[in-house]
Amino acid sequence: MSTIDPDARGRAIQETLRPIALAASVVAFVVGPVLALIANLTPEARDWVGAVAGYLIWLFTTVGVGLFVFYTVRNLSIFGSVAWLMGMLASGGIIAIQYDDAAGHPATWATVTFAVAGVVLYGLRLERAALSKSTLLAGVTTNATVTRSAVSGTYNSVQIWHVTLKFTDQAGTTRYLRTHLLGAGGWAPGDIVPIRYDPTHPGSRRRIVVYPDTPGGSAFVR
Repeated sequence: MSTIDPDARGRAIQETLRPIALAASVVAFVVGPVLALIANLTPEARDWVGAVAGYLIWLFTTVGVGLFVFYTVRNLSIFGSVAWLMGMLASGGIIAIQYDDAAGHPATWATVTFAVAGVVLYGLRLERAALSKSTLLAGVTTNATVTRSAVSGTYNSVQIWHVTLKFTDQAGTTRYLRTHLLGAGGWAPGDIVPIRYDPTHPGSRRRIVVYPDTPGGSAFVR
């Protein structure tokens, strides 16, 4: 037992680590280009980077930073997570381009594909964040009712619940929403979950925000 609120302490640690995670992310993204530049300095440097050692530096740096960011920054969106992965693959691909002598230059095309996919996915993440912010500012709050719930996994030893929510919009139309909620208490049919939606686009899933401080739980998993 502790006299200190563990949740408050966890939030304080998380806020302290966020700037470090941001700086580490920048380092992870530039590892590939830096190694690619080193490969062009001398023949010896090119041989060294092209050997297993050069790729191991990139691999351990990006994987290490990725795990650090994952455990530091909570509620990463699926778009943001996959965009991160595509960016890391593009970063490593910049190294591979230096040795892309095969017909058709597959490493070059793969790197370009990863980079474009990363940009597109991150753009979708920014769009979704903008829509959520717009809903929070100008949306309508109502109560949704849980019609179905089941445990779909765990996140840091806390249960992830797959729930179906039912709510009625301002026009009197009954709508249904499937989403995931994170919480040890869980949800059962009949429970009330507050949500906020855009009355001009009540059927848009991207314009619905499920409030995190819902009974039985602590956070909404996007």
